[in-house]
Order: sequence, then C-alpha cells, then structure tokens
Amino acid sequence: MNITYLCIFNKFIIWINNSPKFSVDTAGGITVISDTATLNFGTIAPNGHQVLTITSVGASLSDLVVLGIPNASMSDHASYVAWVSATNTVSIKCFNFDGSSFDPAAGLFKVKVIK
Repeated sequence: MNITYLCIFNKFIIWINNSPKFSVDTAGGITVISDTATLNFGTIAPNGHQVLTITSVGASLSDLVVLGIPNASMSDHASYVAWVSATNTVSIKCFNFDGSSFDPAAGLFKVKVIK
C-alpha cells in the first residue's frame, strides 16, 4: 500500500495508492472519504430492489454520502440511493420501478462520504 501525506494551506490530504482518500481542513473543516468499486447488480425483479456494498474506511453511521452512478447503469425506471449502513461500509440500493425485470450494466460507482 502506497500512502502519501500532503499539507497545503491548512489542508491535510492523505493519498492511498495514488488516490485521495481523506481531506481535513486543519482549521476545523470537513473530512471527505472517496472510494470507488465496480458493482454488478444482478437482474432486479419488477418493482424490486437490490443492495450492494462498497468498503469505505472511516465511514460512520449517519455520515452524508454522495453517489456517482455510471451512465450505462441508469435507466428511465431505475433509481439509486446510498447510505452508511455500518462502520466502514456504504450500501447502494438500486430500485426497479418498472413492471418488467431490469439488469443494470456493471460499472464503476463512486462514493464520497462527508463527515
């Protein structure tokens, strides 16, 4: 694991494996944890849903989550939500609001956890 620490103008950033993971404003600002994962939801039944998870070290229950969804995984009848479901775990739920089955394309999902 390659870990780099950088401090610029009261902003402390930790990079892990060449990707920014934590950003802390030393004056008492926010912390943002960034993670990505390739997710492959299976076929979702009509009017059903499916949940997959991403490991996000440092995430805590009730933290805010911003979700980046690959365009190929979207559909007119699909919707996604994300939340911290357990320590270090972000859950992503895909809803199928259609009367027929839906199989979202696999893709790289991005989460930003804001503390």
